[in-house]
Amino acid sequence: MIEIIIFSIISSFLYHLGTGFLFFLIPLQILFVRKGERGFVNALVITFALIFIIRLFNILRSTEGLSESGPFVLIEIFSVLFLMGGLAFINLWHKPGFYRVLKLLAATGVTGLFCIPLILYLKGSESFAATAQKEFESLSKYFNQIFVRSDNFRLIDAEQLFRPDVLMAITKEFFLRSFLFSYFILLTFSWWIGSISGARSIGKKANITKLISFKLPEIYIWPLIGSLALVLLDTAVELSALGFFAWNICLIFLFLYGLEGIGIIKFLLKKHRLPRGVKWLFLSAFCILLLSPRINIVIFMLIPGLGISEIWVKYRKEERSKE
Repeated sequence: MIEIIIFSIISSFLYHLGTGFLFFLIPLQILFVRKGERGFVNALVITFALIFIIRLFNILRSTEGLSESGPFVLIEIFSVLFLMGGLAFINLWHKPGFYRVLKLLAATGVTGLFCIPLILYLKGSESFAATAQKEFESLSKYFNQIFVRSDNFRLIDAEQLFRPDVLMAITKEFFLRSFLFSYFILLTFSWWIGSISGARSIGKKANITKLISFKLPEIYIWPLIGSLALVLLDTAVELSALGFFAWNICLIFLFLYGLEGIGIIKFLLKKHRLPRGVKWLFLSAFCILLLSPRINIVIFMLIPGLGISEIWVKYRKEERSKE
């Protein structure tokens, strides 16, 4: 129980550490590997309680109070609850044939369905709109102080770009088109890192498919094709909520096929037994291309394309003979 409490404290500490929010699920996943289901469930309850006791204390101590912070507290409760719930679903649901990728997709889909009433509530909330407006006005003043006076930004109309309403519109579009994708990435990353770290901490191998062997079932191409068609349609005709969900689904499946593409590259490098120096040269060139503007977009499309092409070209199929 001491270990459970320690890991719960670490998780809640990471959550309140700003960017540590991205890592707060990892200690919980490590604990699941080390202590099993019962310890994991106890840690979830303790961590959830610690997070919101600290948050409530900070709200009551602030000048804004609970009235202005109410919608943001609701968003926070929703986010933490569904991130923890997604991790619990992956670890505790043991239905045969329900593989981890499918579990991750199912958890993301359920979260998306529950997001609909929350988004509708926030859309009609006057207190949320007023508080958000204040935040973007402060952000606009900050950007204008930095960029408008700078000689490097004379080519753009910074005063128009950093207006509160423009910043709010850009943030809204970006958030709605990627929030489920972000949820999927965070949940996948936390489960993967936590599983590997937890297994190593007790001297075992993690029960995870290696990237070099990762392959999606062929049926997964249809959600990608459908969502990509809706995304293209959304660029011509505004599809509103349907368009936002299509963007998220498209990004998720492109990411999954990107992982498959990286697995193919690793397999081919291993198969042809390239010298270590050549491998490092290849990886260095690859990283440079990823960091290059415009070229990186091509790379981001080619790698998922490589994964998709394995439906027809069996790169990793063992040959019957050397001939």
